[in-house]
Amino acid sequence: MTSFNQAKILIVDDNMQQIAPLIDSLSQHNAIPLIAQSGEDALELIQENRPDLILMDIILPYGLNGFQTCKKIKSNMQHKDIPIIFFSSLKSISDKMNAFESGGVDYIEKPLEIKEVLIRVRTHLKIKHLQDLLVQKNEDLKAAKDQADLANQYKSTFLANMSHEIRTPMNSIIIANDLLSETNLSTSQSEYVEILKSSSNHLRTIINDILDLSLIESGKLRLIDENFDLYQLIDDVKRMFLYPIKKKGLAFSCSRADHVIQFFEGDADRIRQILINLIGNAIKFTKTGEIRLNVQHDQTDPDSDIQNIKFEVHDTGIGIAKEQLAAIFEDYIQAGNTIRRQFGGTGLGLSICKKLVDLMGGYISAESEESKGSIFSFTLPLKPCPNIKQQSKSVTENRHGFNILLVDDVPINRKSAGLLLQRMGHKVMMAKNGINAIETLKSNTFDMIFMDIEMPEMDGMTATQLIRQGKAGKKAQSTPVIAMTAHAMARIKKECFDVGMNHFISKPINKKELTELFEKFTSSANIHESFRSSGQTHPPDTRKDLNFLGLINAFDGDKEGAHEIIEHALFDFDKYIDQLRQAYESTDYDNLKNVSHILKGLTANIHANMSNECAKKLEDAAKRKDDAQITDAYQLFMSQSQRLKIEMKDVINPNKNI
Repeated sequence: MTSFNQAKILIVDDNMQQIAPLIDSLSQHNAIPLIAQSGEDALELIQENRPDLILMDIILPYGLNGFQTCKKIKSNMQHKDIPIIFFSSLKSISDKMNAFESGGVDYIEKPLEIKEVLIRVRTHLKIKHLQDLLVQKNEDLKAAKDQADLANQYKSTFLANMSHEIRTPMNSIIIANDLLSETNLSTSQSEYVEILKSSSNHLRTIINDILDLSLIESGKLRLIDENFDLYQLIDDVKRMFLYPIKKKGLAFSCSRADHVIQFFEGDADRIRQILINLIGNAIKFTKTGEIRLNVQHDQTDPDSDIQNIKFEVHDTGIGIAKEQLAAIFEDYIQAGNTIRRQFGGTGLGLSICKKLVDLMGGYISAESEESKGSIFSFTLPLKPCPNIKQQSKSVTENRHGFNILLVDDVPINRKSAGLLLQRMGHKVMMAKNGINAIETLKSNTFDMIFMDIEMPEMDGMTATQLIRQGKAGKKAQSTPVIAMTAHAMARIKKECFDVGMNHFISKPINKKELTELFEKFTSSANIHESFRSSGQTHPPDTRKDLNFLGLINAFDGDKEGAHEIIEHALFDFDKYIDQLRQAYESTDYDNLKNVSHILKGLTANIHANMSNECAKKLEDAAKRKDDAQITDAYQLFMSQSQRLKIEMKDVINPNKNI
């Protein structure tokens, strides 16, 4: 029998004659026996000399018995992991059950068989050793995980800061360059402007690649599945590349199989991103010949409502060596150092494409032959959807321009962004920080506010919170606020929406993105203007209460999570409405105030802005116990609550109320 390796074994028994052979045998096997003749002695000894295992008799001469002693040991955090083996002349099932219930790991009947005791002691020491190793391993893993999480947090912070530091000056460069390109330039000046534009766009692509990779790796990238027009997406991509491909002297064609339907549900922006990357690579690596985009069906289960759509990008470029093809989708990998030196790039584009395709449940592959060209293809499972009609009227067709407050602490940023907005036909007033913006809002009325986030004296988020609280005046309280920042991280976007901002633009801003933004806000801005001119206190019925898109944005693009929140809110809503009605009818204004406060929080959580305002007014009226104001506020809220319920039901089941 092998050695016990100096393991300390505490024996708790008052009959020294009976345990003497056991003590001798343990000593012979290199164990260290410790002796206690009562429960109290055992507890005292454990404090002074912690044993590795305890052998405990049940019947002890005075004070604590074995069960009680075991329970006290197990109640001590420092000693609860010591294994305790009971040995006793008691043989009933109830005694054995009590032994295990009090914390014992084994039970041996007297008279003792020394060999049996030694084997059981050895077994439980091994188990304890393995448990200790497991605990240590878990602690090491937790420490490693904590360290990795901290490192990832530092990385995210670094990426956010890097994005801000690079994008801020680049914003001004791009805008100023765009404005310069619209002036009368000589041929050489136009060439310089084109170089500036190309270099700025290249730098922006590198930044976006690094940030996208970071978001995907951290699991923070969220897909936004919406109905989209596949035909339109293909046409948009085709138009985007017509000029650069023609300029390089290449042929370009796009083909779509006749049986591919037009409308699907999916993340169109991410599909477009993949196609732009693949076609951009094809242009980069093709000197002569052609580039083709083919869209067709892949193998699809006829009984499934999902269609597998395959996108193929063909080129007649330099091709990829067979031994390098297998690793082409890995991070920072390019087809050899020569490619990097000759063509540049980060080696992240294809890696991001693969990760995006994986996120969408598809697969991507590449075929290539050196000097003959390559075929990059990816297949996505897409769900067909009903026909959608996209409104694409430009802002200029709907109104003459917006009245905008532009808030930014950097003078050149204010100058360049202000010029761009004015060129687009909008009236612009400027503020250099949050304090300046609030003072400006008190004496001026705007259709929307472009708010930088990082500013001295008062940042954009603090300013927005104060605006939403009415500190800049009642008119400004509901004015749309657009975050305008060099930060491009999802966490920053969520914080923007949490403080009450309505939209987010990453610097450097550009004319196309601004145009899309203005189109989005045209309808709501016109309504906002009609309130102001008519002097109405409350919004007209045509205004949407539930900002479901805002809720999705607050959930970082998680549409399913937003749906779940609406479902829970609808379930609770009726309950609180009944409580509100009872409190009002019984003139219990204290309870009316409490229920209004709950409904204020509920409506804020689901971005039901109009109902939230009504709940606030009802809560304030209930606090003041003003009968007339309570009646008006209660009737307004109850009327608004019916509209909100319909909107919530429409979100949960959009077809039910059609």
